[in-house]
Amino acid sequence: MRRARLPGGRVLWLVMATVLVPAGLRGQQKQNDSDREAASLSREAAIQESAGNFAEAEKNLRRVVEINPGRESAVFSLERVLRKEGKVEEILPVIDRYLEVRPNGTAMRHFQLRLLSQMDSLSALDRAARDWIRHDASSLETYRVIVEVFQNSLGPDRTLSVIRQAREATGRPDALALEAGDVLSASGDRSGAGREWSRAIGKDDRNLPLVLQRVEALSGNPREIVGALLQGLERDDAAGAARLQGAARLALAAGLTHRAVELADAALDHTDGTARTGFLVALGQRAEQRGASTVAIWAYQRIREYSSDPDERAALDQQIAELALAAGDTAVAMEARSRLASTLPEGSPERRRAMEAKGPGAWQPAQRERPVSAALKAYAAMTTSAAQGAVRDVGQLER
Repeated sequence: MRRARLPGGRVLWLVMATVLVPAGLRGQQKQNDSDREAASLSREAAIQESAGNFAEAEKNLRRVVEINPGRESAVFSLERVLRKEGKVEEILPVIDRYLEVRPNGTAMRHFQLRLLSQMDSLSALDRAARDWIRHDASSLETYRVIVEVFQNSLGPDRTLSVIRQAREATGRPDALALEAGDVLSASGDRSGAGREWSRAIGKDDRNLPLVLQRVEALSGNPREIVGALLQGLERDDAAGAARLQGAARLALAAGLTHRAVELADAALDHTDGTARTGFLVALGQRAEQRGASTVAIWAYQRIREYSSDPDERAALDQQIAELALAAGDTAVAMEARSRLASTLPEGSPERRRAMEAKGPGAWQPAQRERPVSAALKAYAAMTTSAAQGAVRDVGQLER
């Protein structure tokens, strides 16, 4: 009898093993059954939706989110079906239940904001944004999404307040500077936009391409914005090629042609080879699009200087001549035409056309200096016109 007795601890362990382990297995089995049911209902809902049976699809999807409120795909599918039925607003309580289960669901938070914005539920939109920030105040991406939605819904003041909140929460004074510039530019504060975009560019030029796209897409003359940006870009004495090239593009966008050439020329000191040619070609094309012939001619002249290909140089001379003529710069046009003509074979039709395009001075000797004596000058001065017989008139020397 004494051997049949078990210590109290062992008896308790055996009882717990008998009761608890099967209970855990039963719980897991129940969860597996629920997952299988939800998956089956989701498949059935997809079939019904494709067949146009939206009422049945809605019924099955509502059962899915009842089984598992945190099933993201079911929430999105239900919203799509409800939208087709013309009652999309009924998805909002479903989203609320999802966020109770998964409060940090970024995709669903973004989805909720966009939906409230589309429905013009502005007070609800503001509450939803505040709730998201309360759950994820340190994420800059949270504020970025909110700013994107607010800009089109709640106006510049409320949007800028979110940006200030983001800067306080993250300790970064330049946080969302690109977005802040967008808001200020859209509201008409171009000077403020320039300051924010200059801040967005930073010392590493990380957002320079994005700022350039924004400035070049602005209507009217962006000189006020460009002034602030150029001050920020030129503040760094050790500015590299990317920054100087960007500054040249900004100056061009603002119509500051002489400044654009200065900055582009400085940028060439930091580039060579294919990168240099690519920059000059792009600059010339942008200048042509903006009617800045001075910048375009300068860019193509520099490309010509660096080129060793005769065909390329001839094509550039042709382009320079056409731009210069259109701009009224006949001196540059004639110089380019002269270079072009000199590359063509003697007596060829192409050479004759090129020479004729040069104008009255086409057949004059170029760069030809020779001494002329006083006697020869006097003899030439005595010549009369052909109408008078082209004789020498000594009396003309007295006049």
